[in-house]
Amino acid sequence: MKRIVIPKIIEVKLKKRNLAEGEFFITISSIPPLITMDNADEMERKLLVSIIEEKKEEVCVSYPRLCYPSLYGGVFIFREDEPVMRLEKRGYIRVQEGTNEEKSIRVEDFLNTDMEGCIDSTPSVCFSRERRPGLKWIDNIGLRYIMGIR
Repeated sequence: MKRIVIPKIIEVKLKKRNLAEGEFFITISSIPPLITMDNADEMERKLLVSIIEEKKEEVCVSYPRLCYPSLYGGVFIFREDEPVMRLEKRGYIRVQEGTNEEKSIRVEDFLNTDMEGCIDSTPSVCFSRERRPGLKWIDNIGLRYIMGIR
């Protein structure tokens, strides 16, 4: 029997700092948990079923900010629903409501280096190169197939 798992996707809206049109989002594939049919929410279950039925293109058109990072892992920057960039980052993340108490970093600096700190987003997302309690690992793999016999 073939089973699949995907990473948990964290999505935050970036605060506007320039005159670029549209809204920008950052999506981060993270684990734990790995998402299976047993622990998936409605949208994740829809994506998992579409992958099993080999119809993932339909879901990727309808829900790209969930689909692309689930399939390919890593960190994505989206302009509205259009992927602008995919990055592989090593490290850990934490999402927190409200203002952050850690060093604030610009999105551009985060994209180009392995800086630690929090991006100006809603909610706030903080990155670390070191493992600390309460942080989740950035998953650069994405979709996994588990082959086995039931």
